[in-house]
Amino acid sequence: MKVSPKTGSRSPARQFAVDTLQLAELQVELLRTDMRGAAKTSGRGIVIGLVSACLLLAATPVLLLAFAEWIVMAFELPHAASLAVVGAVTVVIAGVLLSVAYSTCKHATCYLNRSREEFLRNLEWFKTTLSTDSETESHEARPNYPR
Repeated sequence: MKVSPKTGSRSPARQFAVDTLQLAELQVELLRTDMRGAAKTSGRGIVIGLVSACLLLAATPVLLLAFAEWIVMAFELPHAASLAVVGAVTVVIAGVLLSVAYSTCKHATCYLNRSREEFLRNLEWFKTTLSTDSETESHEARPNYPR
């Protein structure tokens, strides 16, 4: 059922195509915005993780051995015991730093939930539009997005 160009109204198929393109544009813009937020938030976690890894790799051997020697002198413990104590404390500190980095990166994924929810709503609208026979029903089911 095509309408003449003089009336200016669109056929249901053409209206659906226009609505689909508009929704696709909005979905891409939303995803772009969400990705920027996720990248900004996860950046902190990545930096914290990299800093903690660099610190562990660069200064750890010298500092740990020096700390173990101090424990030997201060508490008169055997070398093996002081090295074990220092190693355990180091593992705990590294674990805490990596936990903070992980939780910060995990928090960044909540930005993407908005895009996912909007995409699922759009898919539901497409299903509703495709399953209805009349133009009136499909336009009533369509979300009201600005044009």
